Amino acid sequence: MKNFFMNLNLNLNSFAKAYSFISRCKKQSALMCCLIISSLSYAQIAAKWTFETSQPTSAGPIDAEFGMGQASCFHASGSAAFGNPDGNGSAESYGSNNWVAGEYYQFHTSTSGMTNIVFAFDQTSSSSGPKSFFIQVSTDGTNYTSVAGSNYDVTADNWSQTASNYLSASHHYFFLPVLDNQADVYIRIALATGSTAANGGTIAGNGTSRVDNVSIGTSNVVLPLTLREFKVTQSSTGNLLQWKTAMEKDLNYFSVEKSPDGKTFKEIRNVTASNNIYGDNYQISDEETGQNACYRLRIFKRNGKNSLSSIVYAGSLISNNVSCPYNVLVNNQPLLLYIDNGKLIYSIVDKEGKILVRGENVNEGMRNILINFDAFSKGIYFLKTQLNGQQQTFKILKQ
Repeated sequence: MKNFFMNLNLNLNSFAKAYSFISRCKKQSALMCCLIISSLSYAQIAAKWTFETSQPTSAGPIDAEFGMGQASCFHASGSAAFGNPDGNGSAESYGSNNWVAGEYYQFHTSTSGMTNIVFAFDQTSSSSGPKSFFIQVSTDGTNYTSVAGSNYDVTADNWSQTASNYLSASHHYFFLPVLDNQADVYIRIALATGSTAANGGTIAGNGTSRVDNVSIGTSNVVLPLTLREFKVTQSSTGNLLQWKTAMEKDLNYFSVEKSPDGKTFKEIRNVTASNNIYGDNYQISDEETGQNACYRLRIFKRNGKNSLSSIVYAGSLISNNVSCPYNVLVNNQPLLLYIDNGKLIYSIVDKEGKILVRGENVNEGMRNILINFDAFSKGIYFLKTQLNGQQQTFKILKQ
């Protein structure tokens, strides 16, 4: 009975904290307030801003799309402009210009009843926009503390509205246990004193910064695995495989799989995951190389589930711009290409020289693309590519 009343008292205290926060967010709907209170004990995301609904055009406040919270952006200059340019794999983000040291984005919510708080977000700048930022936190909205070791730089990443073009390199996250179980939390992304522009020059008045996919919540919700990079480097002694993670949680191990043709893969090594919340670096060497070698990672979680990385490869078909790891297609298998940085223009031609398909891939950065051959009958085809002024032709056999 004593434990019952102790638990009841804790729940009432959490309820009171949540009600206090909700009463200060008068611009949000009464229905949302009721939903937050009724699901308090199960909440894992305190607030998340995607900016898809709010589509901000002012300094704020900007209501969270999920949970309860408000975002804003402070500029001392009255000439700062606010907007909602392309997000990181989505249509909207929150951006502004005219940045000087000490100005900031701010996010306000409640973490009552929650622990292991993580602040995660995507951020980029234009080439003449600000580069160096740091994180500040407060539980009263007046007294702010700079988080030790939170200084970081952003790069001029080319964000796109297409979800498949999400750039994990733009992602940042901070573990903030000081904000556990607080009626009010305020988090600022502040511009550091002495910051240059992303291109190393002076920050321009029209230089912009923008944020997207901002989350405040428990670590098991906010932090999935992010695979930053997976690559293979050829040498005289073998193939060196390297991969980097941005964050890890509840992983078991990485299975490194190899294939001579990009179709049938076999495990050659497994590497235990470190489960470092800040990510880690891994590498192995494969000394048994063949004419063509394709690799992928199968990532196993502790619950037995697994997922696959994209394919990387090394071999005689590798060239400076466009690489084709295999050229025999079976059972309507798509053609895999590995594309270096730049705009790809390609066409598929039959034996008589008739152009069957033309296409473009305009995404920046090194990437894999798949070309579908389902509509083609069995036979010989030629894939012609043009990238960065260089032309190549690949002979393709569909069986």
